[in-house]
Amino acid sequence: MAQYAERTQVSSDKSRADIEKTLTRYGASGFMYGWSHDVAQVAFEMNGRRFEPVPGSHKINKLS
Repeated sequence: MAQYAERTQVSSDKSRADIEKTLTRYGASGFMYGWSHDVAQVAFEMNGRRFEPVPGSHKINKLS
């Protein structure tokens, strides 16, 4: 089974910058990303609420 975006020509730096730009355009007041081994995650803050991925899933966890 092929990995997601395995053959993309877009760098991870460009993808991350595009995500940050889009979040900013829609009013995000904070953005962060991180990676460990083969997992990368992003989190952001918008309208006074923080959003981050739920570990081990594709769901979003609203922190506040």
